[in-house]
Amino acid sequence: MGWAATASLARRGGKLTVLRTDTIVTGNDRESVEPYHVAGGFDGLARVPPPDDPETTVKMGLQKQLEVTRRQFARLSRDLAVQGHKIKDAVILTGRGKLAASLAKILSSHTQIHVAEGVAVRQSVERALAAEGIRVHRMDEKSLPDLASEKLGLTESEAFEVLSEARAGDIVTWKKEQKICALAAWLGVG
Repeated sequence: MGWAATASLARRGGKLTVLRTDTIVTGNDRESVEPYHVAGGFDGLARVPPPDDPETTVKMGLQKQLEVTRRQFARLSRDLAVQGHKIKDAVILTGRGKLAASLAKILSSHTQIHVAEGVAVRQSVERALAAEGIRVHRMDEKSLPDLASEKLGLTESEAFEVLSEARAGDIVTWKKEQKICALAAWLGVG
């Protein structure tokens, strides 16, 4: 909630390079970071009085989330353009949680609230990327090991090793989230 990890890759002359990794902020206040929690009357796990109009709270929070996310991806696109790169394609990792059919059902379950928050961030990221003219591909995160084997002939850990060696010299942050993002990009559009 409130952020998304990214890895930007380039391939030139058959050489794969991980250009950079970033954490994209998707919210700047509680309502934009966790609109469903606020609407459902949760502050973390603690119950708090819900707003009078949960539907409006969610709509306003999602709109703010989208605005923050768009600004972040516009900045990333500009930064990469300065370095001579244009983002053409992106991969969004999907989860397997199933979202309830109505807002009332979502807000009645803390588990559903978390599923909704994940879906919301992915939708904000997808819309922000589309606003930058970037093609978006979806990939199930849990399928990455099988896809690495199938498409690359590598185990997931071998693929992470190749990507680690392909990192630009100034990349400091190389946590699990960035490794997974880099692998998804390599498999999906690399």
